[in-house]
Parts: sequence; structure tokens; C-alpha cells
Amino acid sequence: MKSTILDLKAIQVRIAKKEYLTDALKRHGFVALPSNAIINKRLPGLGATYCELTAPRHSIIIEPNVPVIVGKALKHPEAFGVYRGVTAKQIQAYLKSDVPYKKILTTPESFGRVKEAAAKANVCLHSDYFMLIDECEKLVQDIHYRDSIALPIDDFFKFDQKALVSATPLYAVDKRFAHQGFRVVNVEPDYKYRKAIEVITTNNVAETYYELISELNKLRKGRGTVCVFINSIATIDSICYRDSAWGNDTATFCSREGFSKLIYKKDRNFYDTVEAEHIKRYNFFTSRFYSAVDIDLRTKPDVIVISNVRTLEQSMIDPATEAVQIYGRFRNGVRSFTHIVSLKPDMQVSSGEEVCKEVHASEKLLSYWKERHEQAVNSGEKEMWLEAIAGTSFWDICNADGELDPLKLANRMYKEQVKSLYTERGKLLAAYGVVPFFDVTDSHREFLIADDDRVIALSRGVREVMARNLLEKLDRLHDLMNRNPAKHKSVMHQIRSITGSPWAELLYRCYLEKGLEWTLKCKGRGVMMERGLESAGSLAQKNSELLRNKAFKIFRVGYEYEYGEIDKALTKLYAKHNLFTNRSSLIQDLKRYFKLTSRSVKGRRYYRVEAKK
Repeated sequence: MKSTILDLKAIQVRIAKKEYLTDALKRHGFVALPSNAIINKRLPGLGATYCELTAPRHSIIIEPNVPVIVGKALKHPEAFGVYRGVTAKQIQAYLKSDVPYKKILTTPESFGRVKEAAAKANVCLHSDYFMLIDECEKLVQDIHYRDSIALPIDDFFKFDQKALVSATPLYAVDKRFAHQGFRVVNVEPDYKYRKAIEVITTNNVAETYYELISELNKLRKGRGTVCVFINSIATIDSICYRDSAWGNDTATFCSREGFSKLIYKKDRNFYDTVEAEHIKRYNFFTSRFYSAVDIDLRTKPDVIVISNVRTLEQSMIDPATEAVQIYGRFRNGVRSFTHIVSLKPDMQVSSGEEVCKEVHASEKLLSYWKERHEQAVNSGEKEMWLEAIAGTSFWDICNADGELDPLKLANRMYKEQVKSLYTERGKLLAAYGVVPFFDVTDSHREFLIADDDRVIALSRGVREVMARNLLEKLDRLHDLMNRNPAKHKSVMHQIRSITGSPWAELLYRCYLEKGLEWTLKCKGRGVMMERGLESAGSLAQKNSELLRNKAFKIFRVGYEYEYGEIDKALTKLYAKHNLFTNRSSLIQDLKRYFKLTSRSVKGRRYYRVEAKK
């Protein structure tokens, strides 16, 4: 969000193809990155941090997250990375070392430890070091959920030498920029650099993804690398699970906290940093890898970005910043770049003018409440006004002193601006159209089953209405499959996406075995459907010696099993014998063969096999 209020002088630096930023700056009279500057380098990968890491001066470089620091520290052994786990003593030892030009790479959260170590080592950071904030747009983009990203800002303005840099800079209307004579340095390539991108809008993101993967597999003859970017652990989980793409074919790149949220962890290739040997056939990246990280691959990958905005607003990306940054992660280029998008026309969005009016009104209200707090004579009344002040939504964009925070205000404006792009296809395409980095093509894919249908199928609502709607869609899908056998795989994907819950799976089983009319008469009632499927013959088969002996081989006396393990094992056993799995009576089924005892641990039910029957 370029400010219309913050008016800074701009200068231009021309850069030639394959020229590093260091050389371009020297041609324009700069021996290193200029101070008191916001450097808009236009393109990722021009070597701005390299320029500072090799400059003949001491530097502190603020990077948005740990993987960036790890990667750059590996390439520059004399640099020192600071993040969680690195102590002030270790930093102090580095500051006292014989490294001629100290280069400290740190996260915003760890900058405090750098200050602590510098004070103990009698080092004056503000006068002796150059501070560079890399990928400075993250300050505006992330502060709404990560207050700590702004921790170095006040210190930044105290440094004698300092700069902000990004290929896609965003900055707040902070008066200190003008007071300290900041300039905007625009790096202008003197060559054509536009990159191809296809924007696919759809009513079903998952199916569009599977179709695209199928098309790429045919085009690449089953070879090549695919890199998928999406800010949702749950979506990564569901895509991998449905594709059964485990083992050496798939890798997930996310934080350790993100990995703990994955449901399907067994045999999972998980990494919290990126190295070439980690890359598999299919690779999934969360938002911590959208910017700054260098992904060095021998071959060019096919890159897919997923924004399932209809069901997950956090998956939105900004065409002008995040899309460019994601493309720029691949230093050797990409084979194709695709953004799959579901739109949300009914999303609530405020215009910039509306946000400003809201802020102005809130400021007046907050000022009045502060006055009443100061005038209060007893502690109870003072506490009441404090609670009122802290409870206002305006407080979310204030600093610790209760004053309007320029970064948080910029973030509020920026978020609303990006949200508005995902309410209409035309707005999103227009936003891509004005980004100099991209040449845009677009298409739309429509499916019988939409993202909303999958969410509804997995939710709880009026069963009769849900059953009727779901059966109608299942019938249309089977009709499509019968008329066009080539669509079988795609249709079955769509069916699985809306029959994931036990109730929807039961409904679909009834549809297949009993037909549409009979299933409609059940009105979504689980008991009626189960009774209809579970015939006398199947009950006799479950009681047979054959199944009893097979159960004895699966479950062992003296062992304890979690409910999910029992569900999986019995479902697999029954499927081999074409028997219906009634999930409401699984434990009763197991009691046909064993004496059981049970216990609960943190909400999970465990069953111990005491003896055979």
C-alpha cells in the first residue's frame, strides 16, 4: 500500500540483465546500500542482502523468519544467525571475535538479545552498525497476528545508518521517515522481465488442483517437481491424504508448531527449513516460505498457489507482493506458475475511507474514555474505564501507550484492500494486470460439487434437508459419470469430497445399495439407513467362525486399542467380506468376540482386550 500522505523523494537506479545490485549501485555512486532509504528492488533475487552481507561495515539484518536466516548463514559462514535457542552469551562471543566485519542475521523477536549482548560487550549498535530490515512488507502484512515483528522499529530509527529493502515494499505513514530525510530508491531493470502466470477461478479448489496435477503429469510424462503454496495446514493434510502421496513423493514445509497440527504424520517428510535434498516430487509450503527464502533447484518446478477464500480467508495472497515473492523463491526460474482461486462475493469489506472514518471516530471515543479514567476517584471506576478502553476494537491498532500505531493502521487498510480483490473475479484480474512482474492469462473451471457443498456435507444441520441436497448432487454426479466414463476419476474425487463424514458415507452407501427413492424415504435418519443396510445375512456372517478367527488374529488379548484403531481395523475386515460397517455399533461388534474394559484419556477412548469369547 503506497502511502498518499508520506511524500518521499525518489531516485532511480538502472540495473542490467544478470547484473547484481552491488554493481548497479556502484555505477550510480553508492559503495553499498544507501542509508535512510526504502529500497524497492522491483525483482526478487537481485542480491540486496548479499550486498549488505559483503559490505565493508558491521551490519544487523532483520529477517522475517528462521528459515531465511539458516539459509543465508550457510552461504555466508562469517555471518551469525540469531533466533530462538541462541543465547546472549553466544552473541557476545561473536561480537568479540576477530571477524573483521560482523554480520548479524536475526528475527525481530530475537533482536532484544542482540541488544543485551551488545550492551555487555560495550558495543554501540546505533552508531557502529548498519541496520537493514529485509522483506520490509512483512512489517505491514504480519503485524495483526504477530505484534513482535515490530519490536526493532523504534531502534531502527535510532540507528545512524539504516535502510528497508524489498522487491515489493509496503510501508506505514510514519512521520519519522520524513523527519530523517528518507528516500525511495527505485531499482529499474533495463530489460524485459515479465513472467507468465495463469489465474484459475473455480467453485471447487480441490478438484481444480487435482485436474491441474493430472494435466501436469501428462505434460511432464510423470516427471518433474511441483511446489504448492497454501497457508493452511488442514488443506495440505486433506490434499496429501486424498492423494495417498506419502513416502518419498511428498514433502511438507512448515513450522514445528504447524507440523504438530497435522493429523496424518506417519511416514511424513516434514522440514522447517528448505534444502535441495529435501525437495520431493510434490512439495507443500506454508506462508513462512512465501518470501526471503532461496529455493535452489536443479530443475525448474511447476508452482501452484492455492487461495481457497470461500472456506479459508487466510489463504488470500496479494498479487502485488506475495505472488511476486513466491515466484522469486526459485532462483533458477519456474516452468509454470498458477494461482487457483475461489472467490467470496459476500465477504464483508471496508473501503479505505470507511476505515479512516472508523479510526477517527474511535480516536475521539478513546480520548473521552481516557479523560473519564483520569477523572475517576475510586479504583473500581478506574478499572471499569480501563476495561472499556482495552475492549474497543480501536485498541487493536494502538501501541502500548494507547497511541495510534502507524504499522497497525497500515495493516488494517492493507487487509481490507486485499480482501476486496477476492469478492469479484474482475477485481482480482485487474489487480494482477497492473503488477509489472506478470503477464496474466486466466480461465474458469466449474464443477457440480462446490467448496460450499463439501463444508455443508461435513457439518451438522437439518438432516432431512441436507440428505435431500446431498442425494441430488450424488445422483447428478453418477449420471455424469454414466454419460461420460472419461470423467470417472474426477467424479469419484468429488464424491469422496462430500462423503467424508460417517453420516454422509452412510447416506452414499444407501444410495448405491438401496437406490435414490428408498434413501430419500429415510430422511437422513442414521438408524433407518443402518437397519436397511444391515440384513440378517450380514449379522450371521459377523457371528461366523471365519470372522471370529480373523478378529482373533487382529486383536490380541492383553493389548489396549484406541477407538480409531478399532474403527480402521474392523472397517478393513468388513470391507474384505463385503459387509456394511455400522460405526454406531463398532464396540458392540468387537464384544461379539472379546471381553472388553475401557478408559478415557484426554477425551480419547481406549479399549483393553481382556479375553476371547
